[in-house]
Amino acid sequence: PIIGVIAILIFKKIKEAISLYKNKIFIPEIVIQKIRLISESHGIKIPKILVINSPVVFSNIRQDILFRNILVITNKTIEFLNGPELDALLAHEMGHIKKHVHLYAFLNFFSEWTLFGKGFLTAVLDSRQTEYDADDFCLKWLNEIGMSKKVLIDLLNKILIINSAFRYIAQSSSMLAFNEIEIFHDKIDYENLGFKKKLKLLYEFYFGDLILSYVHPTIEERIKRIEALA
Repeated sequence: PIIGVIAILIFKKIKEAISLYKNKIFIPEIVIQKIRLISESHGIKIPKILVINSPVVFSNIRQDILFRNILVITNKTIEFLNGPELDALLAHEMGHIKKHVHLYAFLNFFSEWTLFGKGFLTAVLDSRQTEYDADDFCLKWLNEIGMSKKVLIDLLNKILIINSAFRYIAQSSSMLAFNEIEIFHDKIDYENLGFKKKLKLLYEFYFGDLILSYVHPTIEERIKRIEALA
């Protein structure tokens, strides 16, 4: 069984890499410029940028097998957001790189290859606080470039509205890469879910990022917190 699990992990890494790079598309220069400005201003190493084709507004930070940072962003995110909102979103992700990404990468590697599963991360990481920390970094950056917290609030509201049209609530980067987000929404019919999708759901809870979405603060909670800040 252990050999089988390890084989699954190796297959997962290969499939994720192929899926991501197969779906990659042109990186707009404006995205590169905004990330470079944040990086140079705060001493953050510029990550590799990967734009993938997806209908939802989504971005996150991943690491390759050598623990190099990759900022993954969907083409629809770039299309739907205006300039200030894109500033806010990229600053949030860069905040994760500055504050959390190395610890997360280590624990992620440890949880997978020691067969603890991703549930282990929910016990040792304060997922809610990591999101709040990234929001705080974003607010600091917006203030530095002469923008207010309203920009971040507008961004979060837009994400909520656009993604609700796709009934997309889980922050699962691996599922997003495979374009299989349709089974992760608020009205899953578990009783009539086929065996294959049940197995996929179990796999995602154990090896994927889906479990973390259940301990992240909701967008509404993040907005309420931001509004309460001075």
